[in-house]
Amino acid sequence: MRPLVGVTCDLWGEPGSEREGVSRAYAEAVWQAGGLPLLVTAETAAAELIQRLDALLVTGGGDVAPERFGQSPHPKLGRVTPERDEAELGLVAEAYRQDLPTLGVCRGIQVMAVALGGGLIQDLASIEPAAGPRHDQHGRQPRDEVSHQVRLEPSSRLARLLGTHQVAVNSFHHQVVQEPIPARLALAGRSEDGWVEALEASDRRFFFGVQWHPEHLWQKDLAAARLFGGLVEAASSR
Repeated sequence: MRPLVGVTCDLWGEPGSEREGVSRAYAEAVWQAGGLPLLVTAETAAAELIQRLDALLVTGGGDVAPERFGQSPHPKLGRVTPERDEAELGLVAEAYRQDLPTLGVCRGIQVMAVALGGGLIQDLASIEPAAGPRHDQHGRQPRDEVSHQVRLEPSSRLARLLGTHQVAVNSFHHQVVQEPIPARLALAGRSEDGWVEALEASDRRFFFGVQWHPEHLWQKDLAAARLFGGLVEAASSR
């Protein structure tokens, strides 16, 4: 029987006509790795749902509201969705507490950092202008093409899982995890220009966050396929 992997949804639309959903690429990546994807909406009770899931995939999307990590909104802050923040922050905190295998992608790594006490840089280009377009390829590059390298920490569990110390990644983000990293997480990888690209929790069976989008790369990239394979394998032993 395939393990049940909760896949968080985005939320958008005008009041009264809101929509919840997610890119099909996430569900396809989970399915091909042997998991059964289940879409998780913002209307969820974290503690109850985590007990029923075998793994959790926290997906990409808009920005986390800066009030969640003690900052005022930056002028370049993008779309925020308080209901989604509430749901995902609760899910990640509970997943960590219950040692549920968890993978965070793009916004997902940021949610993981904030849920465990960290913060975010709200707009990378405002701090380093050259880094902005390098990391945010929206509208300039297909999602299945790579744009830069990530150097993994040689001693990290992520490097062992992916079987390499360097991965070529796609990049579609304007925010990054702020340092110092929360104490319950460890740095697993940086971009070539020094920004946080991967986190892990060494005291949990499978708890990884990546700033890139492996759901668009797994068909031609072994490291991306191993990431989803590792999630499903961990879910299978829950």
